[in-house]
Amino acid sequence: MGHKRNKRRPPPPPPPPGASLVDFIEWLGECGRILVLFETPSGFALFGYDGLRLFRPKALQNIWADFAKDYIAKDCYTVMESLPKGISSQVFKDKASTINLETGVSDQLAKMIKKHIRPGQKLAVGKHEYKLIIEARLKISCLFDKHVMEVMWGLKNLMRSLVPQEELELAAEDRLPMSEGLKMVLKEHGFDVEPKMVNSRIIDMAHALYECDLCVDKYDKQLRSAGSIIQEVSGIDTQGWSLLKLASALKIICSPRDKHNSEMFSDVEVSELLAGLTQYKEKLFLNTCLAVYEEIVWANKVKNEAKGLLSSLVKEARGGDGYEAGETESPEKNMEQSDKRNSGESEAASQDIKIWADFTKDYLVEDVVLLKEFRVFKDKASAINLETGVNDELAKMIKKHIFPGQKLAVGKHEYKLIIEAKLRITCLFDKHVMEVMWGLKNLMKSLVPQEELELTTEDRLHMSEGLKMVLKDHGFDVEPQMVSRRIIDMAHALYECDLCVDKYSGQLRSAGSIIQEVSGFDTQDWTLLKLASALKIICSPLEKHDPEMFSDVEVSKLLAGLSQYQEKFLKNTCLGIFEEIVWANGVKNEAKGLLNSLVKEARAGDAYEVGGAESPEKNQ
Repeated sequence: MGHKRNKRRPPPPPPPPGASLVDFIEWLGECGRILVLFETPSGFALFGYDGLRLFRPKALQNIWADFAKDYIAKDCYTVMESLPKGISSQVFKDKASTINLETGVSDQLAKMIKKHIRPGQKLAVGKHEYKLIIEARLKISCLFDKHVMEVMWGLKNLMRSLVPQEELELAAEDRLPMSEGLKMVLKEHGFDVEPKMVNSRIIDMAHALYECDLCVDKYDKQLRSAGSIIQEVSGIDTQGWSLLKLASALKIICSPRDKHNSEMFSDVEVSELLAGLTQYKEKLFLNTCLAVYEEIVWANKVKNEAKGLLSSLVKEARGGDGYEAGETESPEKNMEQSDKRNSGESEAASQDIKIWADFTKDYLVEDVVLLKEFRVFKDKASAINLETGVNDELAKMIKKHIFPGQKLAVGKHEYKLIIEAKLRITCLFDKHVMEVMWGLKNLMKSLVPQEELELTTEDRLHMSEGLKMVLKDHGFDVEPQMVSRRIIDMAHALYECDLCVDKYSGQLRSAGSIIQEVSGFDTQDWTLLKLASALKIICSPLEKHDPEMFSDVEVSKLLAGLSQYQEKFLKNTCLGIFEEIVWANGVKNEAKGLLNSLVKEARAGDAYEVGGAESPEKNQ
């Protein structure tokens, strides 16, 4: 009598929503790391991916954002293997035979999957039939749902950088599926975008909106709590207030002498807020409230700019009709108009550092410059020179676009002399203008696509002073002929990380004074990272600390004043600042490491060592 054949049990379902992280890790296998089988136009690629991201709260809204840029996605995946043309050309000439319901999985693809899959590990696939085939033939538990499809959309979006070996383009049908998360963000901001309209610039602007929303929403609990205090002290019903309005109310309370936004608060409301100043001083931390306000106003400003550009991009994608979308808010108009970057209050050296950064990427420069006209001159030397002045063609081109009283920036001192003498137009030429000229040269191919010739060696050798300052500040001595696209990118990453940290300087120095007062530490020479780490110890006393930064004795001194600190610091704000600074420091260290390699490579591979990276918060 023959034995009955046992049917293979179906894989267990995933843990229910709200289950613990441990449950999801155990169910996914391999500490939550899954494999993703990604289908390219001419083959398949395998990626490692953090499977826990599929099950986090609001995963559908968030997954797409991991794949908006390749440098963001690198934290989420690992390339295991890719077969853009196939190890066997016979197999992949007919890719349909590699995996289908009739023949199952080809030996080549089966070997590729089995080479990397671990016992119990899940495999994410992009089609339901692939799940059925692989589970039946290879006995590997597969994932296929709307969250997995968000990952597949992301991999398609970044296919060129993730699978550089792939030479073919995606088919029209593969391009059309649109990320649900991307669609949600666009819809929330008033944009009805069809899949065929989506391009990289629309994705970039949608991601900017997403990041701005995150920047504001992280303060939701704190601001709602502050709203309850305002309601209790001043008797104002704050339940329907936006986070921006709550932050603006805190600004009025913490800076009563500053002008307020009359469109947001009437004089009566301002008076009601200010009447409770003495009570608010006991309940709110001045510097923290102002920092939250500034960050929210900044995020709102960026959001408005992104919405304006996105509206133009959507109109362009719709064929230039009158489609209007994404109405922008207009809070704190006086503050926007008096932006310090345009007020002339910054020192010249600070301006040197800032200007070059506007020209590191073409999408950054779109709000800064606009091409008015480009012409080719057969004999460019005769177009403008000290002997003949300005020829008619160049003079007409300039006069066509310049307004009465408007200034003209030029790239050579003799051009300033000639144009001012011959055309009576006031010109600008100084080191700041030369930073702009460097930036225009750096992005010439995208800003002036009609230009077919390359820059001369002489033009290339000129180096941005701001770029040089940033590199020097981080210990890199880079000569002009060594500068490459990747060196510029890494220097810009360092610049952005420094901005990310420095924006908290005032708050952290103020916190340092409080630490000095309460615990008796001399914090004057502490770095911002060390100050933030001290706040982390105070706000999370049960967590491990970095023994290289603080000894056990120092930690004990900090914790001895906990009862006093609780009255002076807002826990969530301090922890948020700490996490952002540690994150920025981690990115900075990675950029320094790569920059060190790039500089060594540019110096012909000698033993030149520069820009040592810091090593804070190792456990982090």
